[in-house]
Parts: sequence; C-alpha cells; structure tokens
Amino acid sequence: MTLNEQIKAKYIRLSKGQKIVAQYIIKQPKKITTESIARISEEIGVSESTIVRFCYAIDVNGFAALQERLRQDLKNPQVQQVESVLW
Repeated sequence: MTLNEQIKAKYIRLSKGQKIVAQYIIKQPKKITTESIARISEEIGVSESTIVRFCYAIDVNGFAALQERLRQDLKNPQVQQVESVLW
C-alpha cells in the first residue's frame, strides 16, 4: 500500500490539523522529502507535534519514516501514475 493510499484510508479520522498535513503531503510530496519538520510546520501553520501525530495516525513511525516512505513511493513511476488518477 502506498503512502497516499494509507492517507486516503485514514483521512476521515484525522483531526483538522492532521488533514492540513495530509493535503500538503499529497500536493507537495517531493518537498516533504527534503524539508525539516520545523520548516514544514511553519509553512503550513501546524505544530511539529501535529505532524508527528499525523505520522502515527497513518501508521508511520515518525517524520523520518514518513520522508523515507515518500522517497520510495516517488521512485516508483507506476505509483506516481496511479496517484495522479486517484487524487
């Protein structure tokens, strides 16, 4: 299951702040892989702890693991094609 599929499956149960994180990840996946949690937090207007809680809410073990999952998904061109159709 790709990260976007995990987000989609859990989206309805996320808090308002976590949904902001989810939307940002879907729109800017490459940026998430290179930016610090502090920078992303500042850019989207949620706390760093909200980002970490989001990670656990979608069954990812923290921000570093989220970045790695996104890197893996972005390396797979088939995943990119499917995700563009889903969202």
